[in-house]
Amino acid sequence: MSPLPTGFSCAIESPLQPDIRALIADLNATLLTLTPQEFCYHLTAEEMATPSTTVFVIRTAGQAVATGSLKRHAGGSGEVKRMYTRPAYQGRGLGRAVIDQIEILARIEGLQQLVLETGDAHPAAWAVYERAGFTRCGPVLDYPGNRYSVFYAKDLQPAFVASLGDALSPARQPDIEPNRARDPVATTDSAAAGSGRCPAPLRAVE
Repeated sequence: MSPLPTGFSCAIESPLQPDIRALIADLNATLLTLTPQEFCYHLTAEEMATPSTTVFVIRTAGQAVATGSLKRHAGGSGEVKRMYTRPAYQGRGLGRAVIDQIEILARIEGLQQLVLETGDAHPAAWAVYERAGFTRCGPVLDYPGNRYSVFYAKDLQPAFVASLGDALSPARQPDIEPNRARDPVATTDSAAAGSGRCPAPLRAVE
């Protein structure tokens, strides 16, 4: 698991917050400079806020600087969606940290594989996915094959969860409920406020 730099934290949050909407808007604008709009498969903030999707956000000094999501599909597949790190914070391992949290949550939930679609002009993203153990494959889910899309997949082995030992034991797993952290409606009591923790809290590197 990739640790976060000092001063950064990761949590499950609602994408409906203004600063997360702004982060998503920046992601969309960036993608549209690289890929024709008809080949961009964006989820809106509202689509990301559904129970099938969990949104991870990395912050520093209160500012949202990176994000990524796990979208669940039928048949035991989880999809990595909406991965983005603001340019000023790229190169610090934030994308890999988000991928690690997505994978841990997917394994806890018993998903059998992670898949994703990215663009043909995103070599930095390819490197992140490949270092995290993803391999290129043909079209996944209901995505059409086209020259602008690159697909990746990673099989999830149950033995990985056991190897994490106490960190993921039932007694220590947080009560994860998608997209509740920092939501003023959802955090009206201490139990709800605690539900936004990442499945395996990231330690800062000193």
